[in-house]
Amino acid sequence: MTFMNSLNSCLVSYRLVAVTATHPVYSQRLLGSRAVWANPSLVDASAWMVRLVNEPMLRSTLDSRATASIAAREKEANRGLILDELIAISESLLRMPSFQSQKARLLALERQLARGDRRRAARHRIARFIKWHPHSKLNARFHKH
Repeated sequence: MTFMNSLNSCLVSYRLVAVTATHPVYSQRLLGSRAVWANPSLVDASAWMVRLVNEPMLRSTLDSRATASIAAREKEANRGLILDELIAISESLLRMPSFQSQKARLLALERQLARGDRRRAARHRIARFIKWHPHSKLNARFHKH
């Protein structure tokens, strides 16, 4: 949603709800009990769909604007500007309390894996996390096993 706004997209209202997915990546065990995601309004979404079908000019305008926004964002990415933004986000995450609790959950998960836990797929998620957070102490601990 980085490039999306009310001028180039069909934004819908939403309600934040607790994550209840059964896929392990979205489990409360990994994300924490306070994890939420946006549950979109089906009424809003269907109203947009009807408008887009019935108003070809609106559809075309939004398409052009979205295409331009995506191209501009891609141009920024190609120049490397987005890397500065990602580095700033990564550095701020390390100081956030929510990151500290996530790191603690991942360490607990790692201990379970070391004991032969059946959830070997979690090791892949931990490795991905470490790849994006190379300054984490978790990185050194993970590679000892």
